[in-house]
Amino acid sequence: MNTKITREDLCITVKNVYDKPDGFIFDVEANMANGFEVFCSIHESPEVSDVCILDTSNGLFVSWYKLSHLGRDIKSNIPDLKCLRQFIESFKQASE
Repeated sequence: MNTKITREDLCITVKNVYDKPDGFIFDVEANMANGFEVFCSIHESPEVSDVCILDTSNGLFVSWYKLSHLGRDIKSNIPDLKCLRQFIESFKQASE
């Protein structure tokens, strides 16, 4: 899979959308965003596993290793920065 966005892209986008990056981590852990699913490696907590956020309406996802290591070993099918920003904004809005 070719990753079109980078770890740096994800970190910057989260910082631009969320007042505090910890808010994003909290929303991921809560897994309460309508239209999104958060997956973690089987039988592991998000702190020590792969984390994946899936937008169930369009199949876009972003995945990385260890929740607090935002973007580490990133995998995604999000094609560009504009779509990434829309993805993170939608995730935030759906979590409110």
